[in-house]
Amino acid sequence: MSEQSLTDQQQVYVTLSSKGSAIFEQLSAIYKEELRRMLLQLRQLIERLSTGGNFDQNSLIKECLI
Repeated sequence: MSEQSLTDQQQVYVTLSSKGSAIFEQLSAIYKEELRRMLLQLRQLIERLSTGGNFDQNSLIKECLI
């Protein structure tokens, strides 16, 4: 169910059913874990770059995709 904001026409309030809420929680947990892995990869890349690692653009892209 959704309801338009009375003060901001671009804002909509959404109410989830219990099933929708459960699905939202599952997806949130999955994406949160994915973001943690990405953060670890980014930290490793930054560390390698800051310690004088010499990377070309293609190797950086490959590192980010792993």
